[in-house]
Amino acid sequence: MRRGALVAVLTALCVATCTTTAAAAPTRGCPSGYGYAGVASSTAVRGVAATVSALVRPRVRSGHVAAWVGVGGYGMGPGGSDEWLQLGIATSRSYAQRVYVEWASPGRRARLTVVEAGLDVGEERRLAVVELAGRPSWWRASVDGRPVGPAVHLPGSHGRFPAVATAESWDGGRAACNLFAFRFSGLELSAARAGTAAERRTIELEDPGYRVERHERATFVARSNR
Repeated sequence: MRRGALVAVLTALCVATCTTTAAAAPTRGCPSGYGYAGVASSTAVRGVAATVSALVRPRVRSGHVAAWVGVGGYGMGPGGSDEWLQLGIATSRSYAQRVYVEWASPGRRARLTVVEAGLDVGEERRLAVVELAGRPSWWRASVDGRPVGPAVHLPGSHGRFPAVATAESWDGGRAACNLFAFRFSGLELSAARAGTAAERRTIELEDPGYRVERHERATFVARSNR
């Protein structure tokens, strides 16, 4: 569930450390394809976690909306291969809110597993993606402290991948603005290197039509403008 500008941002973060917050000015229109509202760490991490809930019932006109945490992305693996692990809450016109875990390894197609279906508006889940202790470049997702999905090997990710906590909209190939509001609270970013304050170094991801509302350092709301 990753495309476009987000890939470019994450790729840049893998080779440079950012010290300032940057965000595109929101507009009333929505980008074609994928759009994002969230944050990315500006340093490599060994884990990311947040408590996520929908503040309103998403209105999906086409495609899907999701709110997720994760690492990796398209073209971020060895030799430009695709690799990622993300855990989130998704909604489409054909299914209600559900918790999913999605992963991709170099040379293999992405896989997605539904962890829980039928979440109500306001229901919270603590979502976490963490590198396994003593196993560099192996990652695991957990919901409310319970491991879900397999341990995933992301070659070359150790000490290199930033984290993302974001809402996402995909228009399903049609001109459509999907409506949503997700709350991320208790955001935790575990620095890959000792002495790096990863939780204080984030970049906002704010595509046209969507915005991030900061409430506290570790809490924000990602929403559509309409």
